[in-house]
Amino acid sequence: MHSLNQLDFASRIAKRAQYEAFEFTLIAEGAQVRIGSHEHPSDHEYLVRIDDGAPVDYPCAHDEHDEGA
Repeated sequence: MHSLNQLDFASRIAKRAQYEAFEFTLIAEGAQVRIGSHEHPSDHEYLVRIDDGAPVDYPCAHDEHDEGA
C-alpha cells in the first residue's frame, strides 16, 4: 500500500494541495515543508515528522482546525 493511501483527508484539503505551491526538503527529522505560494513563504515553513512513510505530526495552523492529513 502506498503511504499516502494511509491518510484521511477532506476533498477540500485535496483541492488546496493542488493549487498551493508546497516545497519539500527531506531531512533526518522528516520533511521541511514551505508554502511557496504564500506572500511570505519564509513565515510558512513547517517540520513534518514522518513515521513508516506517512506524516504523523505537523505544526501547521491548519492542523489545529482540521482533522486528518
